[in-house]
Amino acid sequence: MAIYFDDTKRLIIPRWRKYTMAQSAGEFGNLQVNEPVEASSNVDFTIKKKIYDWKHIPTIGHAWELVNSAYLNHEHEIAKEAARYLQAHLKHIAPQLKKVVYEVLGESDEPQFPSIRDIPFESLYNEVQMEMRNVKNRLKYYLRNDLLWLELGRLYSILGDLTKAEQAVNISIYFSNKRSRYFLRTASRFFYHVGKYDAAQSVIRLSPALKSDPLLVSADISYSNKMGRNPVNLKPALAMIESKNYSNAAISELAGVLATMEFHSKEFKKARKFTRQSLLAPNDNSLAQAEWLSQSVGDISVAPWIDKVTLGFEARSFEYLHAKDYNKSLAEAKNWLLDQPFSKRASHFVSFLCTGLMSKYDLAIEVGELGKRSNPNYFPILNNLAFAYISKGDFVNGEKMLEELVRRANSNEEKIFAMATTGFYYFRTNDITTGKEFYQRAIEWSQRANLPNVKELAEANYLREIALAGQLPTHVAISAIENLKRVDEEQRKHLVDTLKSAARHR
Repeated sequence: MAIYFDDTKRLIIPRWRKYTMAQSAGEFGNLQVNEPVEASSNVDFTIKKKIYDWKHIPTIGHAWELVNSAYLNHEHEIAKEAARYLQAHLKHIAPQLKKVVYEVLGESDEPQFPSIRDIPFESLYNEVQMEMRNVKNRLKYYLRNDLLWLELGRLYSILGDLTKAEQAVNISIYFSNKRSRYFLRTASRFFYHVGKYDAAQSVIRLSPALKSDPLLVSADISYSNKMGRNPVNLKPALAMIESKNYSNAAISELAGVLATMEFHSKEFKKARKFTRQSLLAPNDNSLAQAEWLSQSVGDISVAPWIDKVTLGFEARSFEYLHAKDYNKSLAEAKNWLLDQPFSKRASHFVSFLCTGLMSKYDLAIEVGELGKRSNPNYFPILNNLAFAYISKGDFVNGEKMLEELVRRANSNEEKIFAMATTGFYYFRTNDITTGKEFYQRAIEWSQRANLPNVKELAEANYLREIALAGQLPTHVAISAIENLKRVDEEQRKHLVDTLKSAARHR
């Protein structure tokens, strides 16, 4: 049976995107209210000299010197004028160096990866590999560039090669001297992705600006919450919120983190207050958190922002899900997965929509194979992929996935899902007796393990299968499924609809 999407524990964890994509999402926005966009006071003297040379003698040579130095020192804003000049004279620049110009401008000379468009998920790997070749070629010219090594780590993560990904991320940390907010949040996100939460927090704490940067503090507190520790930076976080010295955009994620903590402490009034503050100028991450909180806190509306926030795919996918518009929810969820291809959460959500609510098994297989490659040990993705293969009638691949599923099952809940999915396989291959045995075993184990929600979901799927096998009248099975109130209403409806559809076609 398909594993439902458990959305009870969302945290605001830094996104991990390519540098240019992060720029478009506002990762580099000003922190302070009315802070001017200009070269920071600690810009290296040699860069200031190059700014002077470019301003007084605007040649290709001076423009390139400034753009190159700004790129290496993460000071893109101060070199945009020179980059525009070089953009108008690209024929004089080596092809491998053109990308530097476009990255300083926050643009691209070709479709950026991940490009947000309707593409087959299997073609994603070709794009990743092509982008990886580009990054490796640029490393020949910029061997010590921390952002290139970090991007290489992201690409290896998408391909599921976490050993090489970690090597690349560690090299990026070794070469990093400036350690910008983007760099630290992104590097820490890798360690969170692989379950090394202490390492993720240690990376964030490398910054001397930790206690004055709300985006760093928000990540630090979230990592503490994930590890069940008391956040040591909670007082500075509250002081930042109360100081009024920071822009609404700068404190949006931090307000969302504080709202989440208050929600888990059942301080719903405070949670509502912080959630509203996070919505004064949300980014895609804080908007998704506000949408999540709005389902429990109440009196919160994300509607004014839902179609306005750049890359707000996750928030929109859940907003449409709750409105029962599954086609729109799926479209946004696919974009969410294209934006964050390594994400367990995004992959699981798309696979749940396809298998648990919509019967889109071809897409479920595409997404499952993508998720399995990036996260080969993540049980919900493996289970739903097995379910999709079996539902489609591909029993060869379904049996292979079942074998892997049984090997990977560790917890009681995972073992119960593996039993039920095995029962599903036997029903669909016309071994009804064995199918019954596995479903009944899954139901008994759920009872003993005190997992009533899982038990009723197994019962609902079992009722559907014995009715489809002609061993129980359809109307009896439908009535029994509709009385299993612990099963999500939309999942019950989907199971009932498949029975009604089968009855019409007999």
